[in-house]
Amino acid sequence: MPSQDTPAPIIRISQLPPSAPPSPHPSQPPTPEPGTPALTTPPSHDERESRSKHVRLQFEEEKPRVSTWRRWYERVISHHWFSWVPGKASLWPNWKPVIRCALAAWIGLVIQLIRASEAVLGYAAFFVLVVAFMIPPSQPIVQSLEVFVNLFFFASLAWAWSCLGIFIAGAVRVPTDPATIAAAEEKWAYLQSNPTSYQMRIIYEGTYIQAKPSIVCAVFLSVGTGVFLWYKLRTQPSPATFPLVLSCILIDVSLTTAAFYPDARYTTGLLFFLPMAVQAGLGMLAALLVFPESVGHSFQAKFSGVLGPLESAMKATDALFVDAGGRSAASDPDSCFARLDEWTDKSKEIRQQLLASLAGIPPLRAQQRYLSVDISFSRLSGHDLRELFDLLATVQARSGGMAFFFDVIVNNAKHTHLDSSAFSVHVVSQSRPGSRPASIRGGDADDDDEIPPTPDQEDNHDRLSITAKRLHLGLFNRRSGSPFGHRGSHVSLLEHLRKIQQPVGVYESQRYMDVERAFADDAPHTLEQLDLLAECSLPLVRACQTALTAADKWIMTVKSDRHFYRHKDVPCGLDDATSELQSALDDFHVRRLEVVKAYSHIFDPNYPAPDDERRKAHFRGLFQNFVAQYHLIEFGMAVLKLLRHMEDLDRSRPSRRFWYPKPWTFLKHLHGSHQERHITDGEDDNDNDLDDVLGEVKKRNPEYAPFDSAALNVLSRFMTVFDILESRSLMYAVKAGILGALTTLPNFIASSAAFYYYNRGVWVTIMAQLTLAVFSGDTTSAWLGRLVASFWGCLLGMIVWYIGSGSGKGNPYGLGAACAVAFPLAMFFRIHFPGQVLTAVMTPVTLGLVIGYSYLNGTLGALTDAQWGWDVAWRRFVCVVIGITAAWIFSYLPPSYSAKRAIRHSYAQVIAASGSVFCDVLSNANDHHNHIKESFDTRQKLLTWRTKLNKLSVRHANAAYEFSLRGRWPEERYRALLDTLQDTLSLLTQLNHVLAQLDRPWRKALLDRTRLSDHAFLGDVLAVLSMCSTALRSSTSLPQITPSPLVARFREGKFKGLDLPNDPSDSGEIPSLVTVEVLESENYMRYALGITTTFSLLSRLDRIVGDSLTEAWSAGSLAQRMAEAYSRKLDVVNRGFGGYNSEWAIPVFRQFIATKEHREKGMAQRIKLMTIWFGTNDSVLEGESQHVPLDKYKANLSHLVSLVRSPMSPYQDPQTRIVLITCPPVMEKAWTAHLAKVRTERGESDVNKPSRSKENARLYAQACKDVAEQEKLPVVDAYGEVIRAAGGDSEDQLARFFTDGLHFTAEGYEVLFQALVKTIADSYPELDQVNVQRRMPEWSDVATDQHVINIALDKRNRGEL
Repeated sequence: MPSQDTPAPIIRISQLPPSAPPSPHPSQPPTPEPGTPALTTPPSHDERESRSKHVRLQFEEEKPRVSTWRRWYERVISHHWFSWVPGKASLWPNWKPVIRCALAAWIGLVIQLIRASEAVLGYAAFFVLVVAFMIPPSQPIVQSLEVFVNLFFFASLAWAWSCLGIFIAGAVRVPTDPATIAAAEEKWAYLQSNPTSYQMRIIYEGTYIQAKPSIVCAVFLSVGTGVFLWYKLRTQPSPATFPLVLSCILIDVSLTTAAFYPDARYTTGLLFFLPMAVQAGLGMLAALLVFPESVGHSFQAKFSGVLGPLESAMKATDALFVDAGGRSAASDPDSCFARLDEWTDKSKEIRQQLLASLAGIPPLRAQQRYLSVDISFSRLSGHDLRELFDLLATVQARSGGMAFFFDVIVNNAKHTHLDSSAFSVHVVSQSRPGSRPASIRGGDADDDDEIPPTPDQEDNHDRLSITAKRLHLGLFNRRSGSPFGHRGSHVSLLEHLRKIQQPVGVYESQRYMDVERAFADDAPHTLEQLDLLAECSLPLVRACQTALTAADKWIMTVKSDRHFYRHKDVPCGLDDATSELQSALDDFHVRRLEVVKAYSHIFDPNYPAPDDERRKAHFRGLFQNFVAQYHLIEFGMAVLKLLRHMEDLDRSRPSRRFWYPKPWTFLKHLHGSHQERHITDGEDDNDNDLDDVLGEVKKRNPEYAPFDSAALNVLSRFMTVFDILESRSLMYAVKAGILGALTTLPNFIASSAAFYYYNRGVWVTIMAQLTLAVFSGDTTSAWLGRLVASFWGCLLGMIVWYIGSGSGKGNPYGLGAACAVAFPLAMFFRIHFPGQVLTAVMTPVTLGLVIGYSYLNGTLGALTDAQWGWDVAWRRFVCVVIGITAAWIFSYLPPSYSAKRAIRHSYAQVIAASGSVFCDVLSNANDHHNHIKESFDTRQKLLTWRTKLNKLSVRHANAAYEFSLRGRWPEERYRALLDTLQDTLSLLTQLNHVLAQLDRPWRKALLDRTRLSDHAFLGDVLAVLSMCSTALRSSTSLPQITPSPLVARFREGKFKGLDLPNDPSDSGEIPSLVTVEVLESENYMRYALGITTTFSLLSRLDRIVGDSLTEAWSAGSLAQRMAEAYSRKLDVVNRGFGGYNSEWAIPVFRQFIATKEHREKGMAQRIKLMTIWFGTNDSVLEGESQHVPLDKYKANLSHLVSLVRSPMSPYQDPQTRIVLITCPPVMEKAWTAHLAKVRTERGESDVNKPSRSKENARLYAQACKDVAEQEKLPVVDAYGEVIRAAGGDSEDQLARFFTDGLHFTAEGYEVLFQALVKTIADSYPELDQVNVQRRMPEWSDVATDQHVINIALDKRNRGEL
């Protein structure tokens, strides 16, 4: 325990606005075009008004008149519910499956409309429409056939199970009391004129209901539906999903109906099986005869989903490079930064287009498994298409490298986080005289005294200073004014993840500051390098664009080729595009060397040296260009390989032919047709995928040790079978079965059976079972989806019914005509609706049910109270509401499972898997052979985990529906963690690829340069992954001391800069010195790319540590600057809370400030200096939730001061010095615009409503100064200091100090830091950083005599330090 006199930490109570994602810096004004004056006289107010009136008048005169109907149409079609319709409806191929499915559904309706066939189908004839809309033949022939095979199989299984239950129920049935039968016959005697109705009334009044048969039926219903729903859960989405749903319905209807009969009625299942079989046959016939489509045809059509975005990205890159090459070099800083902003904005767009191509891969991958069983008449076989898909997937993967390059541009230009700069940003200087080529090693600038030493040069000092620090996990409050209304100490990961790099505490803060400081601004040289890159890369980019266009055109031509023999008059440009791309690649290998010229003079004095400014060019530009060159070459080669394979197929497959599978191939396909389980479907405590990954071991019980007997150990293994009782899926099946039994309970009680039957209570049971999900959030989402879909389905079905039938019981001709119009529209919605699948299915199914059930009751006679039209619609909707509400309530009954917890565990699993894959990559790289192949298993693992991660993102939406009083779910944090993990897996893919392309000496050099051959460093990397995975899985915080930031440890390696690691054991295999020839070699380009990729990978791991698990400090913020200033002197502890105002801070203050009693007992350190920074949230406009009136704000500040200074306060400490800080100015327009974007994304109204004003900020800043004067305290006038530094209070002048009009940039924090340091020096000179004595010695003293550490510690314990 520290003594009372031990130097205490500086504690700042800092209040900043609630967290909101800071926006990038505002762009500089555009540079004037050549030939235009740079400065012009602004027009007067009258001139501007006159011009605007003229423009308005001219616009009004030229504006064409739009009809009212047109305006309403545009308003409706622009709504997000209908905005998807024009794009889908405008393409003829989208209508082919719609027509096919609508025709099959309409023929099924016609069969029902014919009295004779309806009588054959029985009282469940309406089920043909349910099947028609639930399982439409919208897929290719083979896929539709697979679904219908699953339907017959599971429906037959369900019928057999029902028959077994009916048999046992009949066996336990006893004769019914004759008196009961006589009473029923007497009650319904007036119906004897209609024998059928008479018998049905007696039966469905519950006359023959008995306890034992009812129990048997209820048990079989619960078990059967529970098992079917369990299997659906384990396999969905799959071809068996909807067949399993229909099978559950068959069980529900069969067993609830069978309980009414006095004998064993096995045909109750046939009532639904027969319409199901008829509609399945119609669907299969439609798939074969109406616009038939093979898997290969559908597969080829999906190629555009990948090639199209890549083509657009190359086109945008072409435009960017043309624009860059056509401009002259900018000299003034403003123009440079403006152009850099242009590069950044366009790079973001290109990166998004490149990443959009990834969305086209999953549909192809899902359909790929059907190629081996496809039946088609085309030029290409399934095997051919599989090979094309593999090549296309490679092209898409290589485009990820291009996306990485554009991400590098954004990160380096904006300095938003430590990313993609795997090299020291030190100036280039000649460190070795003479004619020998100079070597550049990090920051070893022997000849340049102006270059300050960096952490790279002072390794010993860095390490010692870090180990001497005391760690505090501070809850530093970012100036976060969340428009989301989040008030608490949690930081928004979405806000900071892409903007700043976050450490976990003071221990790492110095290291993060050191790393951040190494990245200097060098806009002119960066632009120069980018312009050189654009100039030399433009021909290759254009060739790639042409090649992608030709590939897309060729695959579409092959798809649409309907001729037996090839037509030579259909040019695709494939040969020309291949030749052009090959020529461009050959030329690029020469042209790319232009970017090396800026560095040639350093390595060879024979090259002319550029001007002095050019001499200081950063390594970043060269490495950045190497990244682009490598990935552009790899992308071009992948596209070229795809084109050449297309050429081969074009020659070898000149005409169409039949392709068909072997019989056993189809059977084998059916056996493994279900998709892999979702990542969150694993059990909470039994995730076998994590066994032996990064130290994760299987679950064990410490209460039991292994037996000495082998036989007993074998027996103990069998006992683990009972662990299945703890599984989520089994508990879901049990709950679903119990829910089914409870909702059907009225059906098995004689007194309520009639009410249940006549009001279609079975609909309640069906909806309850199908709505219940494992996670309560999924159940809530299904509740909402079924509610909306049922409402619209009932409404539209009722409209179609009354249009076709009028007020009658059903007009077959009118109904057939009305449905001929309605069914195509309903099928269009069913097939192409981009929203929730449940909504797309339930809406048309409900529509069909209302129509079919109404006609059945109108023709064969109403057996229930739900007769036709309105009666059917409202009862259907009420039953749905009751059923889904019962499921929602039941989902919260124990055992209840949280999707949020499952998602958290899933992310922990992905982090652990990333570490395992990382080890696989390095194991393959350390192979002793000179040449290695890229590990296929590793590549498949990466692809699998990336696919699982993409699926995991879908689960976020449903998890947000989980209701909890513990707080809201921070989805933005998990969304940002998802982005980081996606980047991590992508970078691992790149690293795996580039390592396989290097020979062993170059691989070893890369591993040495990146410290990936250092076992201690690898231990740090794996420790970070293991700790993050464990922390997420166990829901605990990270240890206070972690190996992060890994980027700082990366830079502690002994190899720096552009030099190659010099290993005597590999002499002669790689150059010992970097020469111009070495720089120009492709091996060095790959080597540089490997460094950049490794650094970016490590920065992603640092993000996981610093952002997703802890609430930490902002790099470059006031907290880190203070920690740097008082390093090894005083501890800086942050106690700030996002969004808090001065009123809310008072009770919080009492929780973390030590009392006098605690200090006297040595339980807490003394506070030397406290800064109080409130006002930004208090000063929001009146009406906002954070607003505090001005007088109350002043009183709150005085109260906080009195808590420290008043003798009556339990927290009083006379030795604590206090500094007040005013709120800074506010950029009203910028903040309002930023807030409008956030509100728009959230779907709020009144998005442009202002929440802050500059005048309010000024008033509250003055109030803070008044309190300081009243309390006789020093004050930092943040408001005035920032305005003085900006040279005025206009938004243009303040822009560089704020990210979004409210939150400080690093430059803004620098102004505040300097003002605070000056105030401390003037008011409390004893606490000036210069006057505070270090508590630990210098590293140089330790190097001379290590005993000085013990001496310093003894002095500290005695209170002398």
